[in-house]
Amino acid sequence: MKSLKKKASMLAVASLLGMGLNSTSAQGAEVVIGMSSPSLADAGQQVIAAGVKTWVAKQGWTLVAKNANGVAKDQATQIEALIEQKVSAIILVPADAAAICAPIAKAEAAGIPVFAIDRLPDGCKVAATVLADNYLAGQDSGKAMVKLLTKKYGSAKGIVLEIQGDMSSITAQDRGNGFDDVIKKYPKITLIKKPTKWTEAEFSKATRDVASTKKLDGIYMHSDCVGSVVVTTALKSVNKLFKRGNAKHVFLTGVDGCSATMKVFRDGYFDATSSQALPDFGSVTNLVKVVLEGGTIAEGAFAAEGASGPIAGKIKNGPAGPTLALKTIPVTPANVDNTALWGNAK
Repeated sequence: MKSLKKKASMLAVASLLGMGLNSTSAQGAEVVIGMSSPSLADAGQQVIAAGVKTWVAKQGWTLVAKNANGVAKDQATQIEALIEQKVSAIILVPADAAAICAPIAKAEAAGIPVFAIDRLPDGCKVAATVLADNYLAGQDSGKAMVKLLTKKYGSAKGIVLEIQGDMSSITAQDRGNGFDDVIKKYPKITLIKKPTKWTEAEFSKATRDVASTKKLDGIYMHSDCVGSVVVTTALKSVNKLFKRGNAKHVFLTGVDGCSATMKVFRDGYFDATSSQALPDFGSVTNLVKVVLEGGTIAEGAFAAEGASGPIAGKIKNGPAGPTLALKTIPVTPANVDNTALWGNAK
């Protein structure tokens, strides 16, 4: 079979769908994909898993799905079982970014390519990863905050609390850098940063500590999944919770766009977030197809038809291998009811 390097490049630049590649020719009559979720107790992971199922079905492949229930050791055992089953490829969301490297090495030794979604492995490479463009998401929230402050004061100024995630993670770093790179252009905005380990208790404490001592104008959360409910509750506890339109309203922005955040939007307290294309993380199957056909995943633009319309992103090579970062969707009160947003999934 001839090399697909040229085709892979075309796929990266345009769309990886509809190119007529014969996915079964390299694998026989049937392609079987193993899927390992870290836990399905999380609504976001439920959406991701359902999306992978849909995208695998689009390819005409068979899916064998596993759920680690939050236990990294169990995920490793499940991956070993998929290896024994001789699946064609494995798609996973790491339960533990570092611990996942040993199972990945076993799969690769068995000639089974591994693909990550939502989270990058830490300390090893995979065939490819698909996740949200977290830097872009941070930028979008930064631009939204600047716009809100400018509307309030006539210029971009005020005090903003940035409730960070675990800053040892690339996700928190990207979401922070995207936001900070926007805010630093406006020297009259004072930014107070509070790192956390992504826990509700820490998000709540950071809010109370700062809101009770400062004339706070806005809060940016690295994850509104973690923060939207507890942050508004904390603001209420220090008599700082007011709805949009009230002169005392503290602007709330974030990244994720969970269903809980959508409710806080509708209740009148949230201002802007960046919704991830979780249902379309399963577009990793397009990259799986390239690898199974012996092709090379090329850097460049990516476009495809997603669950609710066009999706787009960029493929770049990194320490963990080729990474496709899908664009996020800015959310405001104007489009919060859009059914395409994963936080509005029924």
